[in-house]
Amino acid sequence: MKVYVISLARAKERRKSIIKQLNRLHCDYTIIDAVDGYALSRDELFTLADPEAIAHAPRYLNPGVIGCAQSHLNCYLKVSVGTQNHALILEDDMILKSFSFERLKLMAEKYASGKSIILLYYRSPPQGKPCHFNFVADQLPILESPRIAYPLTIEDTPLCTGAYIITRAACETLAKNLTPIVHAADQWNVFLKNGWIDHLFVVHPRLAKGASFDSEIKYSESYDVAWTVKLTSFLNSIFLFRLLKRLRRLILEKKMSKFVFH
Repeated sequence: MKVYVISLARAKERRKSIIKQLNRLHCDYTIIDAVDGYALSRDELFTLADPEAIAHAPRYLNPGVIGCAQSHLNCYLKVSVGTQNHALILEDDMILKSFSFERLKLMAEKYASGKSIILLYYRSPPQGKPCHFNFVADQLPILESPRIAYPLTIEDTPLCTGAYIITRAACETLAKNLTPIVHAADQWNVFLKNGWIDHLFVVHPRLAKGASFDSEIKYSESYDVAWTVKLTSFLNSIFLFRLLKRLRRLILEKKMSKFVFH
């Protein structure tokens, strides 16, 4: 199973971090240079994404979100033309827990058929609503760890594209249906509703967690942000501000880790 790592070329510490981890796990990986949405012109962004969708929700489809979505699309295109049935896609701000890569491949072969996704890292909605999951029935809890589960309802579908296994069939369908971009990369519930993926699973416990790096998507920013970029750059030079940002990220991570397994 090939590993594709989405990484911004300018984010050297993030790339160094994920490469060190993958070398430790002896994984066959390929670095995919992420699309830097904030380095693109408005015309380039409007070529990748639907201009009407951007106009309707400029903060949702901000340059960072568009760049992230296109980066994952680029991975799907690579997997689609390959020969392997499964791929592991990682973002470079993940901290991978210790696990057997061979066992991960067996898990993919057993559960991920058709147009399937298995999330190794996932989050509940930011509003604080917990996600409910059912364990897959044919597992032996004592022998199988981590265990595989699936959302109880479509409303329980979690978020995040930090670390997930995807089938080649799912990549083919997503690559066809996600252009021009109108959705963020992690809108798995939308993809399920539209039939672009058949199944979504999660592993419990999660096999990765978010690192303390700042988000490159910058959810609070939109298109006319010259003054906010300058302000953020200034504030980031203040140690106390960076400390508060890290604390806020930890609080948000806890708020978005509400899961109930049945």
